[in-house]
Amino acid sequence: MTDKTRANVSVDAGLMQEARGLGLNLSALLEERLREEVALRRRAAWREENRGAIADANAYLAKHGLWSDGLLQF
Repeated sequence: MTDKTRANVSVDAGLMQEARGLGLNLSALLEERLREEVALRRRAAWREENRGAIADANAYLAKHGLWSDGLLQF
């Protein structure tokens, strides 16, 4: 189990009332969506940080191909 911390968030009152009426767990939903957003932003940051290396690798492959080019028979 991971450590949990309390956080105060502001939520539209009507939306919160409807969510409670539907039996939704705000903490679980927020944590799940927050994990998704953090992962999305980490991937985007990694791609940006490695943009040059990816471009270089793609250029190298475009020029030289893969070692397995011509070996696959399907």
